[in-house]
Formats: sequence, structure tokens, C-alpha cells
Amino acid sequence: MSVAHDSITGAHLGIRRTKDKVLRNFYWPGVVGDVTRYCRSCDVCRRTVKKGTVPRVPLEKAQGRQKHYLDRMAKRRKFSVGEKVLVLLPTDSNKLLMQWKGPFEIVATVGINNYRINMGGKEKTFHANLLKGYIARD
Repeated sequence: MSVAHDSITGAHLGIRRTKDKVLRNFYWPGVVGDVTRYCRSCDVCRRTVKKGTVPRVPLEKAQGRQKHYLDRMAKRRKFSVGEKVLVLLPTDSNKLLMQWKGPFEIVATVGINNYRINMGGKEKTFHANLLKGYIARD
């Protein structure tokens, strides 16, 4: 799987393409699940996924149809205390260029959608829209 996903020819192209590459030469029971887990735990892919593909948290104060539509489409993100997450922050060189940084540990929940994160000794509060679960590769 490493050659099909991580190598130069693999190029971190996602679950579907990695699965296709693996299935061209190999098969074992549970190959699709193994490839899916491997790709989802890829640190490079988790940090470089398009920023627009991050699902939104449902708006709590919105009007009529907009609220109804967004609440149907969005999925609430829930994290628990002690869980590791990546945080979307501006880079040091350009404040408009955002980058996933971390992993950091959740220290506390503040309200419904806000979480207090331990960032190297400092605790900062972030909205769930700026957080993404971190999956460590074993």
C-alpha cells in the first residue's frame, strides 16, 4: 500500500485511486477496508486536503430555508477531551495562507462548537470548523 499511495508514482491521490492500484496486482480479504484505513491515516493527505472540503458545523442562528438546508447538509463535529486534532492556522510567512498544524490535544469543551486546545504550553480556544481529527499511523 505504501508504494501505491506514498511513493512518487502513488502521489497521495486518494482512496479510490490507491485501491485501484493495489487491486491491479494484489488481492486479499478486506483489501478495500485496509486501503481506506491506510489512506485516512496518511499524515500528508490529512494536512494537505483542500480547505474547502472540510465539512461545516450547522449554524445555530440562521433564517428559514438557509438554516434548514445547511443543517441537513452539514454534520456536527464532536471531539472529546484528550483527543488529538489538527488546527487550521495561518502560516508564519503569509497570514492569508492557511495550513493544518498539529497534532494538538483537546483540553476542554467550551460551549457546543468550541474547544480549548493545548498548543505547546498555551491554551487557545478554537471553533470546530477549524479542527480536524488526527489519526495516528501505527
